[in-house]
Amino acid sequence: MGPTEVEISVAPRTRPHDGWSIITSLVLDGIASRHTRRAYSQALEEFLIWFRDDPDRAFTKATVQKYRFLSSTRVCT
Repeated sequence: MGPTEVEISVAPRTRPHDGWSIITSLVLDGIASRHTRRAYSQALEEFLIWFRDDPDRAFTKATVQKYRFLSSTRVCT
């Protein structure tokens, strides 16, 4: 099975990046702990910064896995 791309479509009256806001809300709304919610929110923001850094990058499972691998091997200074 090949990679699956996810297309985020938004209503015409919304801003272009509202699709990410919806996804972020879906992830964060189910978290009860404010500390966990803050950590997840920061992690999602860091992912989006990395994701948007390459305009040719598609939102696929492979892309998320690549980010996960790169972030887990990142050296903290």
